[in-house]
Amino acid sequence: MTEGINSTISHLTPIQESGSLLIGGVPLDAFLAFLFTLIGFLFLGNLAYMLLRRVLDGRVSRGTAKWTSAVLQYGITLGGIYASARHFLAFDPTAFAASLGILGIVIAFSSRQIIQNVIAGVLITINRPIQLEEWVSVSGRPETGAGKVQDISLTTTTPKGLDGGLILTPNSSIITSKVINYSRAGLLEVSIPLAVP
Repeated sequence: MTEGINSTISHLTPIQESGSLLIGGVPLDAFLAFLFTLIGFLFLGNLAYMLLRRVLDGRVSRGTAKWTSAVLQYGITLGGIYASARHFLAFDPTAFAASLGILGIVIAFSSRQIIQNVIAGVLITINRPIQLEEWVSVSGRPETGAGKVQDISLTTTTPKGLDGGLILTPNSSIITSKVINYSRAGLLEVSIPLAVP
């Protein structure tokens, strides 16, 4: 009887000696340190984005400033997450890569449209069929009509229509549809003042 109690006590002793709660095999203090570090890197990434945008605005085009700042922001954030996970959570990249195989297949099937839009966004950035402040018309379904490009993000392009409405257009439809670029064709905008009684 005493042997059973001693073996139970010997099994409990390492947990009691560590003095900390475990979350998924990770001590609570290490998990909290990881969360605070994660928040710090998110803040640092956003700060780097804002500072680089201020430095680049006016020196390069708006699109280049936005994409360069976004790449720096995501690089700092993802690098910080990876470094803090390795340090605080004893993150093993080989085990994670092995588990991503099956998870990647599931995600790929469930988010095929998002992946198409992201790849199309990268192609739009590289090929530049349209740029910010250009007048374009996308003849997908539905047709957008003429609009001035206000924003190009990773998944959508946003032209502003003649009626003032913003048209959220998936990047995949810009790559696969006919796009008419009025600005490169020499479209001339003329302002005519009208008096309305």
